[in-house]
Amino acid sequence: MLKLHQHFFRTSFLFIIISFLLSLWLSYYFVKKVELDAADTTLRKMLAALSANSNLNIEYLHKVAQKTNVRITYIDKQGKVLFDSLYNAAQMDNHLKRPEILEAKSSQIGSSQRFSNTLKRELLYVAQKVQSGYLRVATSMQSIYE
Repeated sequence: MLKLHQHFFRTSFLFIIISFLLSLWLSYYFVKKVELDAADTTLRKMLAALSANSNLNIEYLHKVAQKTNVRITYIDKQGKVLFDSLYNAAQMDNHLKRPEILEAKSSQIGSSQRFSNTLKRELLYVAQKVQSGYLRVATSMQSIYE
């Protein structure tokens, strides 16, 4: 009788621990998804506001980037980087094949979460097709999850 009782206790205890860990993992995943969606929405709103400005000059983009702590990149139709708020645009390669740019090319707006070889960290990018090329904003995944 005691062995049956011990077996039941161990099984129940194991079930409770597994259920707790699964709940913890699902909660963590859900919170991360909500945070990522919120960051994506914020970047999309920022792009909408920036693209509404018909005067997209480098000085204006630089000021916005400084105030918002968001990476802003301005790319021409051929993929040449005209401005990047965190790196020297003249040293950057062609951006026409970047996932977010390819998506924006076909559907006006695109996004991707990927590693930046330039900044050596994971970023969330959102790009929008504008009259003169593409406007892209990005934020560090680390800043989203902090």
